[in-house]
Amino acid sequence: MMTETTSIRPAVNTESIPQPVLTTDINGFITSCNLAAEKLFEITPAKLLNKRIADILLEPDFSEDITRYIVNLTNNEKISGKCLLKKANGTVTPARITLSGILNAENHVTGAIVSIDQDNGENISLYLLETINQTLGNLGDNYSENINKITAFCGQLLNASGALYNRLIDGTLCTIGSWHLAPDLNTKVNPEGTICSDAINNALNDFYYVRNLQETPYADSDPNIKKHKFRTYLGHKVRCNNEPVGSLCVAFQQDYIYTQTDRYILRKLASALEAEESSESLRKSKSRYSELFDFAVEGILTGSPDGIITNANKSIQLMTGFQSEEIIGRHISEVLFTAESSTENPFRFDLLQQNQLLVNERTILCKDNRLITVEMHSKMLPDHTYQSVLFDITARKDAEKNQVLSEKTYLGVINSLNDAIYILDKDGCFVDVNIAAEKLYGYDKEFFIGKTPEFLSVPGMNNMDDVAGFTEEAFSGKSVRFEFWGLRKDGTAFPKEVSLSPGTWFDQEVVIAVGREMTERKRVEESLRINEEKYRMLVQYSSDPIFSYNINETYRFVNDAFATPFGKKPEEIIGKTPYDIFPADEADKRLRLVRQVFQTGEKAEIEVKVVNTRNEEKYYLTMVDPIKDTQGNILWVTCISKEITLRKKAEEELRLKNEQLKVINGEKDKFFSIVAHDLRGPISGFLGLSGIMAEEIETLSPGQLKEIATTMRTSAVNINQLIENLLEWSKMQRGSISCAPEPLFLKSSLTKSIELMKDAADKKEIELRINIPEHIVVFADIHMLETIMRNLISNALKFSYREGTVEIAAEKSLDNLVHISVKDSGIGMSADLISKLFILTENTNRKGTEGEPSTGLGLILCKEFIEKQGGSVRVESKEGEGSTFIFTLPEVKEE
Repeated sequence: MMTETTSIRPAVNTESIPQPVLTTDINGFITSCNLAAEKLFEITPAKLLNKRIADILLEPDFSEDITRYIVNLTNNEKISGKCLLKKANGTVTPARITLSGILNAENHVTGAIVSIDQDNGENISLYLLETINQTLGNLGDNYSENINKITAFCGQLLNASGALYNRLIDGTLCTIGSWHLAPDLNTKVNPEGTICSDAINNALNDFYYVRNLQETPYADSDPNIKKHKFRTYLGHKVRCNNEPVGSLCVAFQQDYIYTQTDRYILRKLASALEAEESSESLRKSKSRYSELFDFAVEGILTGSPDGIITNANKSIQLMTGFQSEEIIGRHISEVLFTAESSTENPFRFDLLQQNQLLVNERTILCKDNRLITVEMHSKMLPDHTYQSVLFDITARKDAEKNQVLSEKTYLGVINSLNDAIYILDKDGCFVDVNIAAEKLYGYDKEFFIGKTPEFLSVPGMNNMDDVAGFTEEAFSGKSVRFEFWGLRKDGTAFPKEVSLSPGTWFDQEVVIAVGREMTERKRVEESLRINEEKYRMLVQYSSDPIFSYNINETYRFVNDAFATPFGKKPEEIIGKTPYDIFPADEADKRLRLVRQVFQTGEKAEIEVKVVNTRNEEKYYLTMVDPIKDTQGNILWVTCISKEITLRKKAEEELRLKNEQLKVINGEKDKFFSIVAHDLRGPISGFLGLSGIMAEEIETLSPGQLKEIATTMRTSAVNINQLIENLLEWSKMQRGSISCAPEPLFLKSSLTKSIELMKDAADKKEIELRINIPEHIVVFADIHMLETIMRNLISNALKFSYREGTVEIAAEKSLDNLVHISVKDSGIGMSADLISKLFILTENTNRKGTEGEPSTGLGLILCKEFIEKQGGSVRVESKEGEGSTFIFTLPEVKEE
């Protein structure tokens, strides 16, 4: 647990801070939270407010309860420590928290500000960060060497083919740093048409990325593209004093897709170049100031508070004849003042220490004992040293003008900059600031002097130990860059980027800090991140497959809905081609449309079939859309698929139904033509015989009448049987025949059907044999069973020779079925005829052994009745050896 004291701060606007921040009352109940806190705890403000802070921040490494710390906070105290934060879903994660007091008008603590710092999971590795920071931290003071080191380091980190730092100087694009490029590289070129110039002037968010360079206008306008066979370019804008001045770039001789780490490296190293540019600009300014100091017309001395001279310019040497080494280190009164001057007009160091400006005339004793009169202006500098400017009385006005110019030189340099400039001493206290710093924070310069950056810090947002460490590093000669959350006088918070470099200020070693506000950049970055995240979530978790192709036909992106049916994750598919996933013919089908869109630039669509890991067939309608750049060039194509499996199945089912309906209608048409033909013969015979009787009855003998009547009766019986079968079949087709199976003793149930057939058997002297055990019980519909047996026995009698046999038998099987057979000793059937017996559209009618007619409809009716009761039927027959019809019915076992 760490406690430290800080100066009192104004109220904080926490909504502008990306870090999670809560506020509580003095008793530890939550009173407000910012958007970042809502997201962190995954809870709405309504549910978070009025909770006890101790209920969501668990196990703090404090020595006592967190609420007790809030109650005991003093008005200038800040407490930091670690704890576990509890989210709405019950999960807990480690975090670091900072407590600071909320003050009322009387400076009494009325609550606490609780800021939370949690690991944000940056993708860049700690090793890479350390490597970059170590390399940049080891840069020296030589501008040119540092530029070349940073450029080479960039090329090495990105494993590029070459690296450049180009800078615009007086309208010419000059190569300041290069790596892995030809020795004959033209270092000064006209910027027009060069890719580096476009990176300086047109880079979006300071970043410039171009692929397929050989296919772009740069191949003709930028000589380095073809010369070095570059294919991919990454560049980052570099600024100085907030103005674009150059670009750090790397180029690849192969196609290269950058990562966020690559972009981070470029931005980090471009920032280092900006620091070098700022340092070089400041060095030149200081150099100009030094030149002004050395070559000023007026004589200038600087000294310590006790009067020891520390520096003297050349004008002092010309004025007095003393060399600088002859007076530096000696007291000013001892070396320059005459005894009389020292006595009558002593040098008032006491007034200097009160920050008074001393202006007086004084007699100076030169080296050659000449006496000259000068007007001496002396003042104490912020670092508690004094500076004296000596004017020859004869050139007083000119000396005053030069003095004003000299004093304004420094201020003019730093005040001309748009960035905030701060001068800090070795203790990290402000020595001076420019106008931009005053405007940025809302404080006057005097309010800064002597304070540390602590009073400008948002509570809990900056690690001030790290800031102090950065200042020490810069003071020791290293250049440092970091982000800092500042707190304005009006209480608003804002982010800024700070660059620290070592420097000298009035011969005092200092740290020069350059601050640049990042509010708008942060807002844009956050807005872009949120929009990208929303788009990514919508696309990634869409129920429709969404994917895209690169121009080389590899997958550029796939979402979960695309990858899941293949049992893969999106990252396992990205970079592969359809040939890695689909059969070759399916892959060709997909890529034909993709190639068409790449060639025409027009949208298209296709229906495709996919077999997933469960061997299920899925159908999709895929819409292919080209994505173009501002010049109309196709960058890639995006595909969105809609599943149409149900629609395809419905269409297929409708097609099959239509085909079935056509077949059924055809079968019925053919069947009715057969029935009409079968009815026409008997009815025509019946009509002929009835006509003979009507016209010749008086001439016919009783024997003839009996013969005619017998024939007519046979025709009527056949017609009646055909009509009965036809009606039964018609009812079956309409579904108007109900099937009500029940347990039946087979033998007794068939007695009636067999008895009805006995007369027909006796007429042909055919023996009916019954071989059915008494105890067999079947589960069947009695009406259907009688119809089946009547038709099968009738057929057996019809096709048996006179004095033959017909056997009706039954036996049980192991599969819980009863096999019932009707066997005759008749004419038998060919294999071709057997294959057509139960087909409605096949004409199988033939006459019996004594000319009995047959339609074949009875067998079709038998088959349908048997199958409706859960059985099956088959035929065993050979021509001339009789036929056996065997059908099965479910058996009812005895209990």
